[in-house]
Amino acid sequence: MQLAIWNAIQYFPYMTPKKLIATLARPSLVREIHHLLWVEPRQNRGVLDEGWNCRDHALVVATLCQMLGFNAYTIHGAASFVQGATGGRPPVGLGQDPHAWAAVDGGGMHDLSVRLDRTAVPHWTDWQVLCISGSVPHAKRKMRLHYPKTALEYEDTVAAASHRQAERCAIYLAREYEPLTKAALSASMAWSNSILTDDLRDQIGEQPDFHARFALHLFELLGDPALSLTELPPTEAWKDLTLRDIDVIGAVCRRGKIQ
Repeated sequence: MQLAIWNAIQYFPYMTPKKLIATLARPSLVREIHHLLWVEPRQNRGVLDEGWNCRDHALVVATLCQMLGFNAYTIHGAASFVQGATGGRPPVGLGQDPHAWAAVDGGGMHDLSVRLDRTAVPHWTDWQVLCISGSVPHAKRKMRLHYPKTALEYEDTVAAASHRQAERCAIYLAREYEPLTKAALSASMAWSNSILTDDLRDQIGEQPDFHARFALHLFELLGDPALSLTELPPTEAWKDLTLRDIDVIGAVCRRGKIQ
């Protein structure tokens, strides 16, 4: 464990914003994150949950960014993903409200939770988006990003996007910025309150430092790709993380200077 942490520190002695964006958009890292944080869509409290678990992604990514030397926080608001009419298909949209993502000072916003290859929305086509990192979409197909400042501007932007032929637009409305704190990491399952954390409670039990453990694992993975957990089923991967006997909260907060 200590060697893995040291390898990661050596690998990233100084992280620039440009390097952070490239790091978070690295396919192997995104794949690791999705493997443990995405779940299959299902009904949740009377509505269909697409299984993105955005709050889990936001907390883990913000924690990783903090460990890489950035002042990170989570953003809470709403997002809409609008696909204009094309090929005889009508315009369609996917709304996520509430939605959460991570951001860092000087390094833009980072939403690694998006899963736009498939949704329950009829007539949807694969956007071929890996993630959004540094306020930039990392995608094989062109898409636009908008960040309206007010709720009215958000509604107008969503409406306008639905009239753009053959265009894909992601619209984000920030309502609340929340600094990353030790208190949130120490009670992260309650903080997240997602269908992922519901599943983990049923499968493994209450583990307040789940998200910190995963963020530390990702930090180590940057220095040693052989540590990947993608070959394990997600539940077994989470169990593997819980077996590591270390003060995870202390290690993460010291490395990330989190109070």
